[in-house]
Amino acid sequence: MSSDILKIILLIAMTIFSIMFGCLPIKLYSKFNELSSHKGAFRQKGQLIISVITCFSGGVFLGVCLLDVLPDALDSWDSVQKSLSYSSDYPFVPLFCGIGLMAVWMFEEFTILCHNYANRRLDCKSETSSSDGDIEGDILRQRKATIISRISSVADIVEQKGSITKSLTFVSAFIFHCALEGFAFGIQKDTVSISSLFVGIMLHKCVVFFSIGIRLVRAHEGRVILVFSLITLVAITAPLGGAIGIIVQDSKVDNAAKDISMLILSCLSLGTFLYIAFFELLGPEKENKRANFLQWLGAVTGFALIAITMIFDK
Repeated sequence: MSSDILKIILLIAMTIFSIMFGCLPIKLYSKFNELSSHKGAFRQKGQLIISVITCFSGGVFLGVCLLDVLPDALDSWDSVQKSLSYSSDYPFVPLFCGIGLMAVWMFEEFTILCHNYANRRLDCKSETSSSDGDIEGDILRQRKATIISRISSVADIVEQKGSITKSLTFVSAFIFHCALEGFAFGIQKDTVSISSLFVGIMLHKCVVFFSIGIRLVRAHEGRVILVFSLITLVAITAPLGGAIGIIVQDSKVDNAAKDISMLILSCLSLGTFLYIAFFELLGPEKENKRANFLQWLGAVTGFALIAITMIFDK
C-alpha cells in the first residue's frame, strides 16, 4: 500500500471518529437537562454537572491553545526566519495572537450592536401598533396581537442569528486548527511517521471534538441538525487539509510562502482559542458562583487531558 492511499484511509477514519465524539454530548446533554428541569436537589445537580462540563471544555481549549497551537506557531515563526534568512527579537507570534483575539472580540461586539439595533426597531414597531390599537378598538387590538406575535417571532430569529454567528466564529478557529493538523499529516513521508502521527492526532481529536460538541449543544439546545452540521463542517477540514498536504508533498511549493501562511493561521486561531476559553466558557461559569472548586477541577481535568495527549501527539 502506498503512503498516499494510507493517508487517505486514515483521514477518512479521522473524520468519522471526530463526528462520533463530537455528537456524543447531544445525548448526554439531554440527560443532564432532564435533571435540571426538576425542582430542588435534582435541578441543582443537573445545573452543576452542566457547569463543570463547560469548565472542562474550557480547560481543553486552553490546553489546545497553550500546548498545541502556540508551539506550532513558534515553530512556524522559526521556519519563516530560516526561509527568509531573517532574524528578529520582536514578538511577532504574540502580536498576531493579540490581533486575532481583538478581531474576534470586535466581531462579537459588532454582532451585539446589530442585534440590539434590530431589537430597538422591533420595540418601536410594537409601541406604534399599541397606540393605534387605542384608537380603532377591537379590530386593531386583534391586529396588534398579531403584530406583537410576529415581532416576537422575528426577535427570536434575530437572537438565533446572533447565537449562530457566535458559533460560526467558534467553529472557524477549529477549521483553521484542523486544517493545519490535516496538512501536517498530509506532508508526512514514511509509514511509521504517518501511523504514529495518526494515533497522536486521534487521541487529541477525541477530547477536543467532545468539548466542541458540549459548547455547540449548550448554544443551540434542541437544534440537533445545526449542531451536527457544524461538527461535520469542522471534521471534514482535516481531510481537506490533508489533501492539500499530499499535493504539496508531491509537488514543489515555495517553503517560505507555506511557512508564512501557516504562521498567520496558527496565530489567528491562537487568539480565537484564548477568547473562547476565557470570554465564552471559563469567565461566564466563574461568575455564576456555583461550586467554584468543582469548576476549577473540571478545567484542570480538561487541561491535563490535553497535556497527556500531547505526549503522544509530539
